Amino acid sequence: MKKFVKINAIIIAAGFVLFLIGTVWLSAAGAKYFSGNTVSYEENLSAKEVLSADKLEIETGFAEMEIVTGSEVKLTAENIPEGLQAHLSCDNNTIKISSGVNYGGKLLKNAGINVDSSGKYTLCVPESLSKIDVEFGFGKLTVNGLSCDKADFEVAYSDADIYIAASKLDIDNAFGDTYIDMMSVECSKADISSSFGQCRIENALITEAADIDSSFGEVSCQLIGDNYRVNSDNSFGDCTVSGDISGSGAEINVSNSFGDTKIIAGKSGNKII
Repeated sequence: MKKFVKINAIIIAAGFVLFLIGTVWLSAAGAKYFSGNTVSYEENLSAKEVLSADKLEIETGFAEMEIVTGSEVKLTAENIPEGLQAHLSCDNNTIKISSGVNYGGKLLKNAGINVDSSGKYTLCVPESLSKIDVEFGFGKLTVNGLSCDKADFEVAYSDADIYIAASKLDIDNAFGDTYIDMMSVECSKADISSSFGQCRIENALITEAADIDSSFGEVSCQLIGDNYRVNSDNSFGDCTVSGDISGSGAEINVSNSFGDTKIIAGKSGNKII
């Protein structure tokens, strides 16, 4: 245990040094890229690209993003900080949203570079996709009812409301508040991680296994049904289980380093308090 604590202390110290170096560098070079102005624009995929696209990849932030469903694929951007614009493209049947420059928002602010705005992206995509991969930071993310075979969300320094029906789901939440509604659709495997943040999951119907890792964070999960087995490994955190759990069905594996996890299971309708 002493070795574990020492390693974590070294990691934190190294991160702080890198933070200081980054701040100094951005103070000298950042103004070259960020003017403080904002831009608005709209981008569309062609009808041919829309027909072939079945995957979604997003790597952006510094604004609000709302993902809606429709027959077209369109990105509408409003009041986005100049130099941080995200753009729409299609490559290898994959809808892509990416920013040309991707720096840490806190470093920018500490370096005196203004990235605050009321900017918003609205992205329209097909309701059903085979794979969704999202990396989003320093903003607000809303996902309105997508379905896919596999979904992977990495959300940092942001709040997120995600309504998703996925056969396999991977959520990594850091320094934010993430809410996931799994829409009562069967999910074979889920991997949920929360570091220095809060992650709330509702309407989860797990058929094989779910791994929940709470490191310096909080995870609350409402499971539909009662055929689950909960395995808990706690270091300095707590795992609380309530509701009717019995049988030898899907495994819910909980690991708490310095965080807390709450599991509510039983009939549909039980909600996280």
